[in-house]
Amino acid sequence: MGSIYFLTKDSLSGHYLASAGCGLQNALATTYSGAVVRTTHVTGIFTDLGIMLGSKIRGETFDKRKGLLFLLIILGFICGGTLGAYLFSIFMFNALLFPASICLLLAFFYCFFNARSS
Repeated sequence: MGSIYFLTKDSLSGHYLASAGCGLQNALATTYSGAVVRTTHVTGIFTDLGIMLGSKIRGETFDKRKGLLFLLIILGFICGGTLGAYLFSIFMFNALLFPASICLLLAFFYCFFNARSS
């Protein structure tokens, strides 16, 4: 919310807060899931997928499950970026409310289901 406020005021602080939000989301997703896959950037995923394809060409086995996961993450990144650009064209900086709301809902569900399983 702070980033939206500062971005609408044409303040550089809005960019810093939005970047910090991406880093926080990335850290939370990695910490809670124990995943080794980052959620805010895909350069490493392209590298890993390229290494897997190169290994397959050399005759090594291809981990289909991991390859599918990487392809889904790449597809999600492309679709999310496209949707984000479209929403920005309509809502401007308020488009950030959509991913923020999704993260808030996911955090709520995580807390709710984590409390029930304890």
